[in-house]
Amino acid sequence: MENARTKDGVHIASSTQANKYTQLELLLMKTQDVKYVDLKSRTEAKKAERLKQSLHFIGLAPQAKHTVFVDSAAEASKFKPSEFFDTPAELLGRAYNRPRKAQLEQQQAAAALPSTAADKAERRKAASYRELAQRTERHQKLSSIASKMSLEKEVMRPGRKRKVAEGAASDGSSIPMFRWKRERKR
Repeated sequence: MENARTKDGVHIASSTQANKYTQLELLLMKTQDVKYVDLKSRTEAKKAERLKQSLHFIGLAPQAKHTVFVDSAAEASKFKPSEFFDTPAELLGRAYNRPRKAQLEQQQAAAALPSTAADKAERRKAASYRELAQRTERHQKLSSIASKMSLEKEVMRPGRKRKVAEGAASDGSSIPMFRWKRERKR
């Protein structure tokens, strides 16, 4: 309480507290803040890119083909995939978990299986695409914040400068444009 002063019953802030940091210290703190936001922006971009690469083939037809070799053209024309794979014709399009007719007869709940698995896969795919959209949006916001913070840091630097114009930012706001007076470096 040694630093606290009152004048007519009102607390007066110490002038040393108001100017606690020098201009160079403030500039250093701004630099560290910009670097942190830039780091987070880059990590979000990398995560979004990895997620985009993993989602590239979700929902498309399978690329792998099951090749069955036959001896003659006559056998090829008579070939029936449902008999060869011992699977109903509706499930032939599945390259994964293709049950045989005997397995379907054992399990009477076969009609419910494909729809629940498909619904679950569709929900997972939708959630992954939502996450990708959120990550790209977060990356864009962080990069715009980083650019604004770096502009503030540059404006704090010593030197004579003047405001030239207002530029348009990607998020719809306006970013001021400055021009510094040339100084001879010794």
